[in-house]
Amino acid sequence: MLLEEGAATLATRVEAPMRRELEGWTIRDIVPHPPVLTLEEVLRYSSNVGISLLAERLPKETFFAYMEALGLTRADLLPGIRVAAPLFQPPEKWSRVAYANHTFGQGFLITPLHLAAAYGALVDGVYRTPVLLKGTEGRSWRVFSPATAQALREALARVAVPTAHLPGYRLGGKTGTAQVVVNGRYSQEVFTAWFAGFVPADRPRFTVVVAVHYPKTQINGSQVAAPIFREIAAGLLAWAGLPPYAEGR
Repeated sequence: MLLEEGAATLATRVEAPMRRELEGWTIRDIVPHPPVLTLEEVLRYSSNVGISLLAERLPKETFFAYMEALGLTRADLLPGIRVAAPLFQPPEKWSRVAYANHTFGQGFLITPLHLAAAYGALVDGVYRTPVLLKGTEGRSWRVFSPATAQALREALARVAVPTAHLPGYRLGGKTGTAQVVVNGRYSQEVFTAWFAGFVPADRPRFTVVVAVHYPKTQINGSQVAAPIFREIAAGLLAWAGLPPYAEGR
């Protein structure tokens, strides 16, 4: 959104301490990082503080418009087939801290299918409605320019964690470690470990989202979900008959 609206580039720098106080709440980062980050480094370090500060360059109504364009508010994701509807509030009800939370994925609830469809739009800038049954026609519309999509695709290839890598292939993606809502509040004990990405990174053919609910040993997406993504990606690449790159590429 920041790139598309011209509010930042991947090289834009932001002062990002490990914690930020806002309206009586504390926003924290988990992965240690330098005190000043570029937007690309905000992705690399999963900096909640950094992205929430940069997002203040955009009105919350603009953010919500992109949520709608990316299908994150759709209750009819698969027409005729029941998919859990997202849970969200309209932007006029967001406080300043609620908007900050939205920028790193809190404050609304979606399914993995919603996330997979939205993530696909990062590949070429076009959102495509999911299709489950053969012969069903989906819809599509442009959300991001080709230049924005290319910049995102290349950045996500650079920041993808080593546990998602496959020798001979470039993969693009991002981890997530999400607190789960329990009894109306975000739990400090129950998490979902995520990895969302696409393969190959240069000319993507597949989008894959892995969600591991309530992992018992590790909670980080890089440790739990990324290796599963790697194995699924390996199978898809083999099925599609896509050879690895030549040595040195």
